[in-house]
Amino acid sequence: MARVQYGTIVTELKGKVAGQVFQRGSTGFVLRNKNSRKGSDSLIRSTSARLLTRVSSSWRDLTDEERSQWSGGAVNWPFVDKFGVPYTGSGYQYYMAFNRTRLQIGLAMVTAPVSPVSGNIAGELVFSPSTSALVVTWEELPGVDSSYIVYATAPYPASRKFFTRPYYFMDFDTDQATGLVFLNKWVSLFGTPIVGARIDVLVKSVANAFPKNNAESSITAVVVA
Repeated sequence: MARVQYGTIVTELKGKVAGQVFQRGSTGFVLRNKNSRKGSDSLIRSTSARLLTRVSSSWRDLTDEERSQWSGGAVNWPFVDKFGVPYTGSGYQYYMAFNRTRLQIGLAMVTAPVSPVSGNIAGELVFSPSTSALVVTWEELPGVDSSYIVYATAPYPASRKFFTRPYYFMDFDTDQATGLVFLNKWVSLFGTPIVGARIDVLVKSVANAFPKNNAESSITAVVVA
């Protein structure tokens, strides 16, 4: 790191300029290079990069007719920007998002768009918590292959009402099960269930296809002996 003593003209100079950082030191201002920290080369990051490269390369192999089909189908697949505003993407965006998701869940890429698939809301939730069992079950609705994620709140007195309470992740299922046991995870967070306490459970379902539209349903129950 280079140390530079400046004269009176630049004694109040500080901040970043062209990659250089000016800082006040014991002998005056110090000039040092600010290095850009690259992202972590994690397995998730490298896998995602490989998928993007693979799908992008396959786009170049499509015929003009196939590309036109993706451009025409993009109007039925709205994207959302960072502000949450939906917009219509290009055929290329549609193709990239659709096929990358298919690869992520173990399906082969397709050269022509298919009908949209949405997640099913978990039907007929049942939750009867006790001091020795925390199990939530639901009715699997036919027609859509979905995964399920279960969340639960901390216990709170049944006599008190709250408009909103934070949910904590409990467990998930990817095999189209119709219920999950989450006693161990809940106990590790909040201790043994107390009789009379109220617990809220939220079940989210995600379609195993693009787009991964979430649907959710919740139920509240009081712990019994």
